Amino acid sequence: MLKQFFRRPPQLKVEWRGLTWDLATHVGAFTLGRVSDCDLRIRRDRVSRFHARIEYREGEYHLTDDSTNGTFVRFSDGRRQELRKSSMVLQGSGVFALGEEA
Repeated sequence: MLKQFFRRPPQLKVEWRGLTWDLATHVGAFTLGRVSDCDLRIRRDRVSRFHARIEYREGEYHLTDDSTNGTFVRFSDGRRQELRKSSMVLQGSGVFALGEEA
């Protein structure tokens, strides 16, 4: 029973410009945006200061958009989803873009 409290979350990797973040080892929400306080800083006009975040909760990774211009997700099977001040569960593999389609 105690073992379940120490289980590592499933693997989720974020890659950008040759850098990789393993979110299974990240503590707290992984933040994306324009300011230096974000875990992944992206300096582009359409990216909000605190654009989006990825959190592991209730056994799943959740991508939440907190931006003005939205977050766009394209799954490896071709499905697409646009987030605007909303959240979704991340499953499988794919790409996401901040402020404009990937």
